[in-house]
Amino acid sequence: MDYVLTILLPQLLHGLVFGAALGLLALGLTVIFGLLGVMNFAHGELYMLGAYAGIAVIGVTHSFWVALIAAPILVGVVGAVTEMTTLRPLYNREPLYGLILTFGLALVFARARARSGAATCGGSCRRSRAPHRCSA
Repeated sequence: MDYVLTILLPQLLHGLVFGAALGLLALGLTVIFGLLGVMNFAHGELYMLGAYAGIAVIGVTHSFWVALIAAPILVGVVGAVTEMTTLRPLYNREPLYGLILTFGLALVFARARARSGAATCGGSCRRSRAPHRCSA
């Protein structure tokens, strides 16, 4: 019984969580491909960019609520410009072109993050205060 509680149950739960994450990834790719006809592998990097933009806005304004509004707008502008300049010319081509392009964009965004020094942000913990209305 001890084996079931300490080894088997955590492994089963981990497998379920990992499977659910893969299912969500597949569902997201299916929806994007169905709507746009382009498999977008750069959306995870745009989420990462949004997180870093939110942290940067908090660092400048010291306001969570301003960051909550500004970060999605900033990432939306980057996403719109990226879509208009790189993806839009590929809409009438085979889906493989869009797949290769968005995979390359994901690499470019990840490399830009690494070169900007943002990759070292996780090396040390720093606390931020809870938003005013959320604090107890």
